[in-house]
Amino acid sequence: MHGIVATPADWRALAERIGRDGLADKLSVRAAVERLGPPRTAFLDRLLAGDPALARRTPAELWDELKHLPERFDLPRRDRPAQVRRVLSAYARHHGFSGIGPLAEAALAHAADERAGRAAARRQRAEVPAPAAVPQLVDAIWLAQRVGADVGQVLAILRRCGVERDASLTRRLPGRAQRIPAFREERVREIEALLRRELAADRARIEAARREEERRREQQRHERAARAARLRAASGLGDYPALFPEARSLGRRWIAFLGPTNSGKTYAAMQALMTARTGVYLAPLRLLALEGYEILQEGGMKAAMLTGEETLGDLDAATHVASTIEMLSTRRVVDAAVIDEVQMLGDPQRGHAWTQALVGAPARTLLICGSPAAEPALRRLSALLGEPLEIRRFQRKAPLELLSRPVHIGALREGDAVVVFSRRQAHDLRQALGRQGRRTAMIYGSLSPQVRRTEAARFNSGEAEILIATDAIGMGLNLNIRRILFGALKKFTGTTAGWLEPEAMRQIAGRAGRYGKHEVGEVGVLLGVEGFDRLATALRQAPAPLDPPSFRFFPPAEATTAVAEGLGVDRLLPTLDYIAGSVARRGEFVLRLEDEQRELAGLVDLWARRLPLEQRHRLLGSPIPLAIGRVVDFAQSAIEALAQGRERSLEPELEEVHRLHGYGRLQGLEDLARIATLARWLGRRWPGTLDLQLADALAEEADRKIAAALASRPRERQVVGPERHRPAKGKGRGHGKRRLARTGGARERQEAMKRDAGRRHL
Repeated sequence: MHGIVATPADWRALAERIGRDGLADKLSVRAAVERLGPPRTAFLDRLLAGDPALARRTPAELWDELKHLPERFDLPRRDRPAQVRRVLSAYARHHGFSGIGPLAEAALAHAADERAGRAAARRQRAEVPAPAAVPQLVDAIWLAQRVGADVGQVLAILRRCGVERDASLTRRLPGRAQRIPAFREERVREIEALLRRELAADRARIEAARREEERRREQQRHERAARAARLRAASGLGDYPALFPEARSLGRRWIAFLGPTNSGKTYAAMQALMTARTGVYLAPLRLLALEGYEILQEGGMKAAMLTGEETLGDLDAATHVASTIEMLSTRRVVDAAVIDEVQMLGDPQRGHAWTQALVGAPARTLLICGSPAAEPALRRLSALLGEPLEIRRFQRKAPLELLSRPVHIGALREGDAVVVFSRRQAHDLRQALGRQGRRTAMIYGSLSPQVRRTEAARFNSGEAEILIATDAIGMGLNLNIRRILFGALKKFTGTTAGWLEPEAMRQIAGRAGRYGKHEVGEVGVLLGVEGFDRLATALRQAPAPLDPPSFRFFPPAEATTAVAEGLGVDRLLPTLDYIAGSVARRGEFVLRLEDEQRELAGLVDLWARRLPLEQRHRLLGSPIPLAIGRVVDFAQSAIEALAQGRERSLEPELEEVHRLHGYGRLQGLEDLARIATLARWLGRRWPGTLDLQLADALAEEADRKIAAALASRPRERQVVGPERHRPAKGKGRGHGKRRLARTGGARERQEAMKRDAGRRHL
């Protein structure tokens, strides 16, 4: 017996298991332990586990290893195969094997065959007719282990080659018991040779197929790369700066005015712009473009303003033009161009507009304003273009001080601005301050530039004591703010509410203080707001450097059309996806489509199938807020009318704006103002689709009513927007809307509330 190894505890437990099976009548545990010797078994474990090395032995060789096993346990010698099977079964159960395994079965079958043969020989010697000997059977599991293949492979080869079985044996395969073919021992060599040949052929076929698949994929990769290279060359996107030949021919120089908010950097850039013979001011917002236009006019320039929605002045006669950055003309050469808020270069949605301005503005001198964080990106981009860069650094005029304690809402003072991050929070705060008799102005994202200017004027003049704003005040608007107080430091980003980025905290906090008005700006939080430590850390830290690995761009209409023609498609979204994935995926300039951009491209393809691709590309710049269903519905009807060559009337919207009035209808008025903005944008690019005079009238009326609603005194239980509660049946329109006392202290206001509640009860 070779390799049977066990500890005394192992064999004692095994003996007890065999004893429970009724086999321990002659078992001597001590004798077995003394005879078996070394501390751990190897042979039995390998046998029951189906070790491939043991599978190479014949059943006769395995039986020679096993046949003396009963003597080690002092078991009777009669029916030796049965005694060996019992010991192996007990050992397998004790050590967690599912059975004795095919190798042991084959050895026991060989022993049974030998025993039958000896019995037949004895009967022959006694001249007694002997029954036919039971042939030794080898099943497919043993064959699979023998040839080093999977049982399924062996069965498939046997079926494919038409090998007939001699018998069928039931074996436990993973998951269920199955009858599998078995063969006489004399056929094993022939069948094994057949299996090895077929397996070798299968492996060769698999390897050949794998190589062919790799060759095919490599060929496809080469073809895709060659096509991308051809389209990159045809569209010009392989060399993005070369798309702007006017800018490349000027030998431009860059002057960067970098500093925090209220440092005078934009003022210095505008003064330099007005010394140039011709120039352009590129602003991130319509509001800033309007302010730039007014500054140029006050400086005696022949100025004009150009935004997506409106034009002021004579563009042809103007020497200086103020426009939104997306409206940059890359063909009209000027002496100087101001690019404001250059840190927007890293913005996922609009950063491509700053890339285009920096690379393609046809100005001999670029006057660049923004945060010091943008310096690394500016240095890298100017070096990439081979254009010299000069940095001029500015320091804040009015220092910022962090308030050590939160401020109670009742302790707000005139000149304070409270910043929140949702329209709902802003209106809730207005209601709360209105109940205290405080006069407020409001600035948030969905208000038009005209309304924002009106509200800013009310605050700056003192008509409104307190400004309630969102992060929309971070850029634009000259505001005389004494203190910035955060009413929240978390902002909802569409799925979850996350902490405000440090750069955004600094940008908003920088609006506090104004040189010549408030010499020190103070920053703090309202009582109950979490995250004061984050705000303090953000104000202490220097801005994180903006140094993206690549610069975002958006392909011009001509380049997009060239790629679409090369692909043989007539849809905008797949073309842009291909450019982003193959044509402009790597390098210094890349296209990365955001979800909102892809959604808008898909909608434009759906709404305007009849329009040429170049015109659909222009629609990607339209001001469609995809989160506002009312405006999206209008956009669909207007763009479908454009594609069909008919006019979309604005009469329904005009009738609605005349019906709506008051603070409670503010949401509807704001939606109509957005519709007017979109209508003006579309009407200026496709005359005849929308009546521009009606669009202007709609915008003016909506803005007038919004401004009047915001300037009105808050009333008790007013709800803004479509969530406004309607009076119950049988109650008049004025029910539950009694005006609170606007003067007096808290006691008088509480008494007024009680009286009003009593009237409602009666």
